Amino acid sequence: MKELKFREYTAYAIGFLTILFNLYFFIKGYLNEFFPAKDVLFIKEKVLITVFKENTQILGDGIVKPILPYIVNLFIHNIPLLTALISTLLIFTMIFFLSKKPINLWQELTVVSLIILNPLFFLTAFKNYIFTLTLLVFLVSLFSIYVFLYIKSRQYVYLFLGSFLLGFTFLVDYRSIFATFGIILITIISDILKFLRYKKTLEIKRLWNIVLILLTPTLFFIFFYTFTNFLITERFVFDLYNRYLTLGFYPTEYFSNFFLSLTATLKDMLKYWYLVLPSIVIPFLSRKKFFGVIHLISGVLFITGIYYFSGRVPVYYFLIFSLLPLISIVDTKNKYLSLKMNISILSLALAFGFTLKEIDFKPFLQKDRELVDMYNASKVLKNLKGKIILDDKTLYPVVVFYGNVNNIIFPYQFDFVYFYANPKNSIDIIVINKKDKTDKFLKKFPTAKYGYLEGYYVLYENETVIIFKNINLSYSSTVN
Repeated sequence: MKELKFREYTAYAIGFLTILFNLYFFIKGYLNEFFPAKDVLFIKEKVLITVFKENTQILGDGIVKPILPYIVNLFIHNIPLLTALISTLLIFTMIFFLSKKPINLWQELTVVSLIILNPLFFLTAFKNYIFTLTLLVFLVSLFSIYVFLYIKSRQYVYLFLGSFLLGFTFLVDYRSIFATFGIILITIISDILKFLRYKKTLEIKRLWNIVLILLTPTLFFIFFYTFTNFLITERFVFDLYNRYLTLGFYPTEYFSNFFLSLTATLKDMLKYWYLVLPSIVIPFLSRKKFFGVIHLISGVLFITGIYYFSGRVPVYYFLIFSLLPLISIVDTKNKYLSLKMNISILSLALAFGFTLKEIDFKPFLQKDRELVDMYNASKVLKNLKGKIILDDKTLYPVVVFYGNVNNIIFPYQFDFVYFYANPKNSIDIIVINKKDKTDKFLKKFPTAKYGYLEGYYVLYENETVIIFKNINLSYSSTVN
């Protein structure tokens, strides 16, 4: 028996390393051509400043959000490696869920393949490790809660793990807060219904323990963030307007209007019905149908949170509805397992087919015009000498592509105000984002977008970025 387990774990280890090795080289080649998602570049820029920048107060405006991807990137600087590692962990988590039942190997491979080969999965697995990490944490969290509720109801270690990760999702993506509290409420209701169904006496102590265990990590991580932010900024609030806030906060009509956000989510669910279908079909074939409600509602609340805070939901977020139902396969009766797997394959095949028809691989192979402009501008900057000043709130991709953060003066440096007030007597190069009205230099010098800035001439310009060179300061420069 031990020998069999050793062989199984060895096979898993070899499989994991094989997928990781291949993914790394695929992602590395892909990102050299198409670049990571803007969220990833945002975090990467903050990591570069933290690790390499001298004489800067990076945390002056508050801690970086989301903080977990930031911390992970601090330890693993290589973006292709980090992306490949998290994507491989997510793939193996899905395989682990399916391997908990005696499923036909071909059925297991078909289910995993239909998910992995989905163009939207490609998009997130290759471009955005932050969303992949969110999916991973969310999936393992719900799986652990599921095991506690329906498989090992006396082993609180699964509930501890699930609740800890559920709270952790706040640090991965603060917009998951609606889903977190929704899952906690529904989980408590689910446990009550289980006792009523079997006509057992409701254990108030058990219910109280579940409430405490589920709520404590979430409240702790919210307090942890708020208190840490208070120590840095002396503001005891969750500051949505922080320049260090990625995953976009835009004060749209959805903000502070939960029901409008929910309505927009439901409309999108109808639009992308083929991605939502697995979350409706698969769980309700299980013995634990109420947990199917948790799958569906957690996805709905997550998408609603994104609308509420950000006003726009990238289509690949609807992968949540395709991945969460895999949890329910774990506790399917063996005599219904083959039927359920076949129906699961059919629903996932429909999701795959319609995604291919409606979206195909164009987003995966599409270049972001603004990022290309910023990359080209960074190549020009590499050939210049002298100090550069810019607003990295609007130009953080330029900073990442340029790389030498010690040669740039940032808005949160102590001496930025001096240079910003009178740049022509002290700064060689000013970089401005012409398209973003919030750019500090564009707000101060609105005519700069037309190529006029007193004391400077236009050295390079494209549709997004304009680079000004100081007329008076005599630094040699060459532009290819």
